[in-house]
Amino acid sequence: MKIHRPAESADRAGSTFELPPLLVRTLASSVPSARLLAAAQEIVSSDCLVASRLPQPLIVQNTHELALNLAERYLTLAVAWLWGDSILSWIKQCETAFQVNSYLSALVYPDLWPHCYRVGFVELARSKKVQPEGFDLDETVGFRLNFRTLPRIELLTDLFIMAFNREVLMAGYRAWSGMVAERGVALPSGWFSFQVIKVECDLRF
Repeated sequence: MKIHRPAESADRAGSTFELPPLLVRTLASSVPSARLLAAAQEIVSSDCLVASRLPQPLIVQNTHELALNLAERYLTLAVAWLWGDSILSWIKQCETAFQVNSYLSALVYPDLWPHCYRVGFVELARSKKVQPEGFDLDETVGFRLNFRTLPRIELLTDLFIMAFNREVLMAGYRAWSGMVAERGVALPSGWFSFQVIKVECDLRF
């Protein structure tokens, strides 16, 4: 990608531009709620994941353990989705900042804006050591690109939740980044700064 400093950069050499803060939504608790656990138990029961020939106490115990595992796995996916959604929202805010600031808009060639730069913002965040818990930035964005809204656990099968892996997460991101005409998209890390602010949210599963 072609990036250049405009003529007036001579007057602002060494300046750093403050981008909008990255507001990362995170879960208020990593412990499955009673409702989420009940929904997971319903999935376990309806999909017949526990052998019915077992003694009743063992059926109850196995059902609870499988449901807890399913609910915890779902929360892990929820965290990834929230990160991806936060990144895409931040990119939109950054695009607005570039559009309304004449100096920032002059940093890029107009025939390339804004399409090539969306991937560039992900790379900028990575260069600033922004790191989701347990995932790469690419994976979280890929998950968000697959789902506009976080799907409720009732809409997903146990196989989907448990088998959902990094390759699936990356598929959406690769397709999205592959739309960029030129490779090597980059926003020089030294030119920009931004804050990362985590905001706890209590999703109603």
